[in-house]
Order: sequence, then structure tokens, then C-alpha cells
Amino acid sequence: MRIDGVEQSFVLDRHPGIDGELVVTGRLDTNLQAERREPRVGEIAFRLGSQERIRYGEALAFDAAGKRSPVASSFDGERIRLHVPAAFVAAAVYPLTIDPLTAAVGV
Repeated sequence: MRIDGVEQSFVLDRHPGIDGELVVTGRLDTNLQAERREPRVGEIAFRLGSQERIRYGEALAFDAAGKRSPVASSFDGERIRLHVPAAFVAAAVYPLTIDPLTAAVGV
């Protein structure tokens, strides 16, 4: 918990052993709605009716050497996916951390 939201981190201790983009998938069970979208960097706004209630913030990946990369996110109406670029995954010094921030929006 942080004053500006809930931080969650996904940590990979070692390379996943496959080439390509790394995708972390989380399934949502909520009455809040968000627009479906293809992968892009930026936050996802969840609404109840016309009011924004939660923001799933822009994610960042960083490795043990301090290298950073923006992480694209997508939403299919049920799942949020975080897409870490293949080149960053391949060159990372592990552990690799993927770090989005979820924030409540004042009502």
C-alpha cells in the first residue's frame, strides 16, 4: 500500500527460458468497466457508470542492473495483460521486476 495507490510487483528470478515478449496476465472479477484495448503504454481507467473509480497505472519493467523499460498493457474485458518487450527480456540482468500501480480515484 502506498499513499497514492496499491503497488503490485511481479518478479522473475531468472530468464523464462523462451524467446519473445513476456506477458503477465491477470483476470478481473469486478462490476467496474473499462474500454477494451490492444497493447499500449499507459493507464487503464475503470468506471462505475460514468465515474472513473480505479486507474490501473502505467507499468514499468526494471532489471537488477537498473535498466528500465515501459511496459504496454492491454485489456480484453476480463483480463489485463502486461507486455514486456522481447529485447528487454533478452538483455535483462535478473531478477526482472514488472511494476504497475493501481490507484483509487477520488469520488
